[in-house]
Amino acid sequence: MSALRLISDTSFSSAAKITVSDCFNSDFDVYKVMMNVGAHYGFLKFLNAQGSVIETGTYDTARENMHFANSFTETKVQNADYGLYGFLETSTKGGSVLWIFRPYDEDTYTFVVGEDFTYDTATAMRISRIMGSLDNAERVTGIQCDTNGGSISGNIRVYGLRTS
Repeated sequence: MSALRLISDTSFSSAAKITVSDCFNSDFDVYKVMMNVGAHYGFLKFLNAQGSVIETGTYDTARENMHFANSFTETKVQNADYGLYGFLETSTKGGSVLWIFRPYDEDTYTFVVGEDFTYDTATAMRISRIMGSLDNAERVTGIQCDTNGGSISGNIRVYGLRTS
């Protein structure tokens, strides 16, 4: 039996925001989210137990961009209301993998770590490391990907990781 169980597979086209609801539950503490979202960057927000997007200023997030053609850059933000750094543009090849820890536990913060890879002939290769947290101890049941004004097409897969 595989340690990963597919919970949700969501495809979309020309969307500004993609919501994947009811993908977190009490069956798992760790989730793997794989995203292929086309040519735009964006932010990850969480859904609370009522299914509403958490939009308060309680997201802490950081990203390190490792550009193969030039220097590395870092960005750190505390108490953001736009969410966590979630994905980069992947106009030719690439994708994002995020690991989300204990989102359904209403007594702990929700933590995220991930990596992103993109390659195209205009910008060359870039790898990003992403990390962040929702600094509210509340039950999280889903995610929303927000392009911050752009439009994306692709898919998002959510897996539960069996740890025992």
